[in-house]
Amino acid sequence: MSLRSFIEAMPKIELNVQLEGSFEISRLLFISEQYEIPETLKHYNDWVGLIRKPDYARLYDILRVANSWVRDGDDLSRLAYDLATKLHKQRVRYAEVGVCPAYYPDCNLDFEGFFAAINDGRQRAERAWGIRMQWILNTFRDEPRRVEDTVRWGSSIPAQRAGVIGVGLIGRDDLHSPAQFEKPFRSAEKRELVRVVRVGELTGRAGISDTLASLNPSRILDARELWEDDDVMAQVVQQSVLVSFSPSRLIKQKWIENSARLPIRKLLDRGVKLTVSSDQSTLYQTSLNQEYILAAEADTLSSEEITDMALTAITHSALPIEEKESLRQAFLDEIETLVVEHLTPEGK
Repeated sequence: MSLRSFIEAMPKIELNVQLEGSFEISRLLFISEQYEIPETLKHYNDWVGLIRKPDYARLYDILRVANSWVRDGDDLSRLAYDLATKLHKQRVRYAEVGVCPAYYPDCNLDFEGFFAAINDGRQRAERAWGIRMQWILNTFRDEPRRVEDTVRWGSSIPAQRAGVIGVGLIGRDDLHSPAQFEKPFRSAEKRELVRVVRVGELTGRAGISDTLASLNPSRILDARELWEDDDVMAQVVQQSVLVSFSPSRLIKQKWIENSARLPIRKLLDRGVKLTVSSDQSTLYQTSLNQEYILAAEADTLSSEEITDMALTAITHSALPIEEKESLRQAFLDEIETLVVEHLTPEGK
């Protein structure tokens, strides 16, 4: 028994996993064959090769092409079910999943139709495995008007009924100033939605600072270069913003040299609230278990620090307060037993 086995056995929640990029490759290829895409798409085999072994400089192109093979609601339902099943196998009890309807143009579904489809898969998984999922409705920066429309729908009663608990801003973070999106994000804040921004990929610490000032997000993803600037880290702490990233993404995008350069210890020491995540798990060839293990081994985190990270995810989730308290106590009770089983000599 070891810290690795403890991590694999411990209960978890996941706050930054994306439906797009976390598909089962076998499922995606089956879907593509249904629609005869291998016969109609030029360079199909090359794209399959990029899905199996990504060129991370072409990540957005890979996502755009791969997800365009999904053509109807049944496909979306299967993808949602597959993701929930994969998370359940990693002892994930609850997940807030990023979804971006714009990635599926050939489904020809409005927001309500899109969420009806993925909720079919979500509900089947919950009945089968007990795992709960809710949705972060993502939209791209490159169309500011669409951001307003997306946030407006994400704030609606039909969205709440569909399990939408937040909105997210994704895509290239150098296309528009964060101030461009201040109005819809302030509207989302008034409606008490979770506000998620992927930032730092191209704009680094300056982009993070501008995002914090203009959008007051609940969470930031990636946060590249955050750990290099004490002032911006202090800004994150002062605004009580959760930072969530995938260590594998940081390494494979070459934002850090190797796992020894992971900034987790530095961020925690500065008081930053932090969780690790699997993000686009298929394309980064990882899992939530692997991300926790990578973080623990690289920064020599203790079981207590790993537990604190899991509890931080509960605190910053969109669950009602009473559910957070119940889940937190259930985690602590189970983890107490797991510490004895996995980290105490001879399990005593």
